[in-house]
Amino acid sequence: DVSLRIVESYGGHLVEWLHRGEMDLAIIYGPAVDLHLQVQSIGREDIVAVGPPGSGLNKRKQVDLKWLVKQKLILPSISHGLRALLEKALAREKLKIDAMIEVDSYRAQISLMEEGLGYTLLPPSAIRTEVAAKRLEMAAVSPSVSRELILASPIAHPPSIATTTIATLIVSEIQQLSKEGLWKINMTA
Repeated sequence: DVSLRIVESYGGHLVEWLHRGEMDLAIIYGPAVDLHLQVQSIGREDIVAVGPPGSGLNKRKQVDLKWLVKQKLILPSISHGLRALLEKALAREKLKIDAMIEVDSYRAQISLMEEGLGYTLLPPSAIRTEVAAKRLEMAAVSPSVSRELILASPIAHPPSIATTTIATLIVSEIQQLSKEGLWKINMTA
């Protein structure tokens, strides 16, 4: 018997569940170092600046990190992987970030931006629907910021045939979404 359970959660929780054997497979964001898991890199996804409708981001196409840090920002808390990634990218540019609002939920960030309360940085895949509906605008960030998408499983026990089959299907589906232009990811798998 094969049972499939799909769970959406923070990466830290997914890693913990993998370690405890409560889950056989997870799609998480890297980097993959120090996870103590069996990992397969799927690809890298750029992070973009996201703002409310009328913000002009669509017309600009690209914004500098120096400009972005001067805006009212709606960001995840420092314990969130995306925030840590942003902090590292800004440190390389000798910039500091000051969040006006800290929110650890994509949906809440999106709602606040739709209300015109500020800007954030997210992967385009998280806001594809809102951008297509013109409820949000986005622009590339310079210098670019990207994160790795990883398929992870526990080291403690080898994957079952079912787990291996699901992993193959996941990578195949992401490749297809990439080919169709529905997910802008630079595939490595």
